[in-house]
Amino acid sequence: MLLSDSQLEAVDHLDGPALVLAGPGSGKTSVIINRVRLLIEKAKIDPSHILISTFSKAAAGEMKKRFNSADRFPAVTFSTIHSLSYSILRSSSKYSSYSLISNNNRTDILKTIIKSVYNRYDDNFAREISGNISLHKNAEKDKFQGDRKLMDVFVSYASYLEKIPSL
Repeated sequence: MLLSDSQLEAVDHLDGPALVLAGPGSGKTSVIINRVRLLIEKAKIDPSHILISTFSKAAAGEMKKRFNSADRFPAVTFSTIHSLSYSILRSSSKYSSYSLISNNNRTDILKTIIKSVYNRYDDNFAREISGNISLHKNAEKDKFQGDRKLMDVFVSYASYLEKIPSL
């Protein structure tokens, strides 16, 4: 892909970070991939010291696929912002892997609780319950609106989390 003058300016910038602001389909991924290759090849940055972070798993996967198509720099890390944050918290001395739960673990815990409280479970229902719990946790007033079962799920979930050992 041929890059525009603005894109080339971002790719060729080697003195400190570069902020690239652009709309969808404008070539941001191409700029990032070319910039990282230039940092490795020209500035001699160790690929294992490079982390590329984006918002979605799909975007991180696509960047990794496009970047590694030449298979020359497999040590570059591609991540989502959430995954990066989770890794930083896990590696912090203030948190243990037991005091942080992954999305999958959270889903498993809620699945068990929802089944016991509502006597049913499906993914859409679980997302709705999870969303309602998030609303309650972030609200200044009661978002359960008299839903006793939802409150039971929240209390059971909070109780479960309190029992998880931490450092």
